[in-house]
Amino acid sequence: MTSSSLPAPRRVPGHRLFASVVLALLMPLGVQAHEYYGQGFTLVHPWAEPTPDGVAETPIYFSLEDIAAGDRLVRVNAPWAASGELRAADESLVPEVTGLPFAAGPARLFVAGQPHVQLKGLSSPLQLGRSYSMTFVFEKAGPINVMVSVGAH
Repeated sequence: MTSSSLPAPRRVPGHRLFASVVLALLMPLGVQAHEYYGQGFTLVHPWAEPTPDGVAETPIYFSLEDIAAGDRLVRVNAPWAASGELRAADESLVPEVTGLPFAAGPARLFVAGQPHVQLKGLSSPLQLGRSYSMTFVFEKAGPINVMVSVGAH
């Protein structure tokens, strides 16, 4: 049998439409995957830098947006870290605080030089491009489970 005598390939009707619909439905998941909704606020894009071998702690940064009601971050925990601390803006004066309060109003950044979260006793290095689960616990909103993106900010 020669190639000219082979039957023409069959076309599956609507396969491109189906693929387009599936892709369109999945696209919002990537956009929403880094927004977590608390009672009266949105916790946006928690992230960390990759950590080299031997580094046992890392800061976690994030922002709070759409803050309609104030609250206070009282605790964090992650299965891949021994402990989590809440850090003040000026760590030289008060390295660890008992809570990070925020009031209703504009967006609030929790980044270097500002109040933020510090995880200690990492079980292994944080790898670029990976995501790791952790929990933020708020006084009023309660626990919010998040995924921390490494290197994506």
